[in-house]
Amino acid sequence: MRVVSLFMLAAFFFLGAYTVKMAVAFWIRFSSAPAPDAIRSSLQSDAWAIAQTGTTIGLVILTLLMYTRRQDLFVVLSEIRKGEESHADAGSGPE
Repeated sequence: MRVVSLFMLAAFFFLGAYTVKMAVAFWIRFSSAPAPDAIRSSLQSDAWAIAQTGTTIGLVILTLLMYTRRQDLFVVLSEIRKGEESHADAGSGPE
């Protein structure tokens, strides 16, 4: 059984979204075509909107966790190994 802090998951989500956002910003800034291509421009705009939405959602989640003082929430991730039954199913099968 693995336990992960919800605050850390939110922080990793935010940092991942921010990394994508910066990659899109570099892509937009260093596009080499002299004339704007409509398809590329549309893709860049959509990618920027998605990345901006991701960072905003990450910040909102982190803000809510900080505001409610719930940085100590944890999520249990079940560990499934090859050949083993999960803890929930251990006694439910026919014998």
